[in-house]
Amino acid sequence: MVQFIYTIKARRAYVISNGSFVLLFCRDFSYNLLSGSIPSWAKNSQLNLVANNFVADSSSNSVLPAGWGCLQRNTPCFLDSPKSSSFAVDSGKSIVGPDNSVYQPDRASLGAASLYVTGAPTWGVSNVGKFMDANNGSYIIHSPGQFLNTLDPELFQNARMSPSSLRYFGIGLENGNYTVTLLFAEFDFPDTQSWKSRGRRVFDIYVQVGCRH
Repeated sequence: MVQFIYTIKARRAYVISNGSFVLLFCRDFSYNLLSGSIPSWAKNSQLNLVANNFVADSSSNSVLPAGWGCLQRNTPCFLDSPKSSSFAVDSGKSIVGPDNSVYQPDRASLGAASLYVTGAPTWGVSNVGKFMDANNGSYIIHSPGQFLNTLDPELFQNARMSPSSLRYFGIGLENGNYTVTLLFAEFDFPDTQSWKSRGRRVFDIYVQVGCRH
């Protein structure tokens, strides 16, 4: 039985030791030291349990997305051949980029504390945070504008929103050194000579455990 108690780093959550929720706005239990099996009541809940020590047994696998066990701490991820050495994700449709990378579509409906893992699995995505006035439950927005001076503008037509933390995970990748490429486009600040274009974005980008920017 999982014990959700003590001083776990859950955002705005109160839980009692028998596994019953008292008050739970955002069920983010990621990057803690929780352990045990996942209880059956978690099946219909939005939970982010990445980077804990949960046991990937048959009961837990029936509750959480396939491949979630690969995202636990110190858990080896042994997948069937062929092994993967790369992956690319776009919030729109499946598309071949200018460098011939095949972008897999990320259209998962994520909530305030959610994890989605592809069926293969080769990658996963987690979100933490809730937009109080968001009309789109999937947190994916579309821009009707054209992005100039890019090799493939279609890559930037859709974007995933996150008010707090957005993480992508490569699953079952071969051991080795990798190059991570992030592509950004501005949706809200227009490229005009007015005060509306004065806004700037600041990102904290972490690769593995280190802040890169």
